[in-house]
Amino acid sequence: MGTPETPTSDRVETGRGGGGRSGGGGRRSGGGGRRGGGVPGRRGAFYKMAESVAIARAWEAVKTDAIVGTDQTDVCFWKRVVTVYNGFKPVGSVERSHDQIRKKFSRITRALKRFTDIYENQLRSA
Repeated sequence: MGTPETPTSDRVETGRGGGGRSGGGGRRSGGGGRRGGGVPGRRGAFYKMAESVAIARAWEAVKTDAIVGTDQTDVCFWKRVVTVYNGFKPVGSVERSHDQIRKKFSRITRALKRFTDIYENQLRSA
């Protein structure tokens, strides 16, 4: 068997390692290019970089919609993000729920904040 293709994942974005966990080892639990596959108790497919960009674009499009503004619930907001994301997502991407999109966006913003902190720190010390 060949080695599976290494997709771009949230592991890179969040800086998480896979080795030091107890009770299962790394983040992959099988030998394929996808995780999960609809099996209960398993994680879904890796996010490709283009999917992460599409999520960020969808979030911005919904966030800057002046017509709706802040007059919406959290669930309603993320359902609208999913609707817009479905228009931006790359061909062949896996369907995602509003909860999956919300969690992924949270990981994106955490990584972005970390990058911004490092960048601003470097600017101050330069």
